[in-house]
Order: sequence, then structure tokens, then C-alpha cells
Amino acid sequence: MERKVLAFYYTWYGVPQVSGNWYHWEEGGHSPNDVNENGYPDFGTTNHPSHGPYDSNDPHAIRRHLKWSEEAGIDGLIATWWGQGQYHDKALKVVLNEAEKSPVKITLYYEVVPSSGVSGAVDDFKYLLKNYGKHPGFYTVDNRPVIFVYGRAMGQLNRDQWAEVMKLVKAEYDAVFIADTGSAELISLFDGGHTYNPVGLVANQVDMSQYYDDFTKKCRSVDKIACATVIPGYDDSNIGRKHVTMANRRGGELYKSLWAKAEKSAPDWMLITSFNEWHEGSEIEPSIEDGKLYLTLTRQLASKFKQR
Repeated sequence: MERKVLAFYYTWYGVPQVSGNWYHWEEGGHSPNDVNENGYPDFGTTNHPSHGPYDSNDPHAIRRHLKWSEEAGIDGLIATWWGQGQYHDKALKVVLNEAEKSPVKITLYYEVVPSSGVSGAVDDFKYLLKNYGKHPGFYTVDNRPVIFVYGRAMGQLNRDQWAEVMKLVKAEYDAVFIADTGSAELISLFDGGHTYNPVGLVANQVDMSQYYDDFTKKCRSVDKIACATVIPGYDDSNIGRKHVTMANRRGGELYKSLWAKAEKSAPDWMLITSFNEWHEGSEIEPSIEDGKLYLTLTRQLASKFKQR
């Protein structure tokens, strides 16, 4: 399988000039109209976007993200998705239309199962595949649309229920589903496995070389797509969480170290958490604090990974 690099992408941002209100920049009770002690707008973020706050419905902002992603060697962006007709669903249409004109394509991160359970998940997947699966901006493998499923959603249904969901959806649509789980049994029901965020492992000083190797082998044991996830760093201390988690970026050294360890496990795809999850401080999008450092590093590291 051809090696690919994808990054988790958030379409939940909004500014008054475009959407009429602030969306997500005020995470954790912050007020973007105010200025903090450093003279920056008071965002619910750790760092600050170099181009200022933006709106996920703004084609100009989306084009900039796609251009940066292309320059960094990213093949696809995994866009957060929370439900039919929601803010992220509407923004997805804007993002897909821009991706049609870019080599960087858009897949989805299915975040939550509706209260109706199996029928709700089936309805959601059929909605997504019917409305977006054939869009020229959608990320595909062998012309099959790809959808990632987050651990929260995975935990809302049991093994038998997920087996039923996959059976019902795949009877109608030939799609690829990548599950956020460490269970080989669950991965076997899908088309591949991934981990959203290894920050807990990094913070607890787990042997990441061994972790990546074990996870890749787990996917291979059931003949599924193996993904390895890297982070540039992590810091959710500015959004009011009771338990704060941090992983120091060390000027890019953490990022380079995780790429090197993940690459040794020979995964099919490398995933980056994240392109722009600003609240948790895991972004590689250019910031006032780091400039384009992480785009530059990603370009170097992605090129090396694909050439192996």
C-alpha cells in the first residue's frame, strides 16, 4: 500500500465577520474581544495562529490551510464531524469544494454516535457517504471513500453492534473505515486501526518505539491498514480542564523523535495530531510562537517516510 500522511483537522472555528459569532476561539470561557497579559487576543488556546483567528466557513482560510498542507507533504485532512446539519457539517461543504482544487483531500472524523445507537450510526454513515463520498474533494483509497472513527464513538457501541453497523453500511457503500482502538478484535471489524492521540503515553514516558511496533503488528495480524500517530507537543492548560496534560515540544525535538520511532514500525499511514487543534496545543499550523517550524519539519519527515 502506498504510504500516506494525514492530519486531524478542525472545522469548528468561527469569527463574527463571517459566521456572526465567535465559535470555539472562546473555548474555556475566554473572550476573544479582550487582550491578555501578552497583548494577544484572549483565545482558548495555548499558542496563537500567525494569521489571527479564522472561520472554517471562509474559503480564503481553507485555501491557505490546503496550501500549507500541500507544502508540508500532507495527503489528507481528517475533518471533525459531530452530526448532520451541525456547524461542522456545513463547514465541511466549504472545505470539500476547496479541496476539489487541491491535491490535499478531506476525510472525516466520526466523533459521536447518536442516542439511537446502531440505527443512528448507520444513518450517519449513509448520510456522509451519500452526500460526500463521491465528492471530488473527498479522500479515497482505490476510489473508496475513507472515514475515521474516534474512540469516543467506538466506546458507545459494543463489538456486536459495530459488526452490525459495518455490515449494514458496507452492504450499500464500498467504503474504508479506520477505528480508534487498541483491540485487534475490533480492528478486524473495520479496515484499519489508529490512535487519535498518544500524549498520555508520552507524558507517562512509555517506550514509544515498542508501542508503535506493537500497534502496527496488531493491525497486521488481522490484515488491516496500520496507522501511527505523532504529535508536535500538547498543552491543554488554558481551557479550564480539571486535569491538565502537557507534553513539551522541546523546540521540535519531540516531534522528530516520535516520527523516527513511528517510522521504524513501518506503518501504512502516518497521522498527525493535529493540524489545528489549538485548544489542546497540538497544532502544526503556523503560530506566532513557532512560526512555520512544524510545517517545515513535517515536509522533511513526510518526504523521508514516503521514500522508505
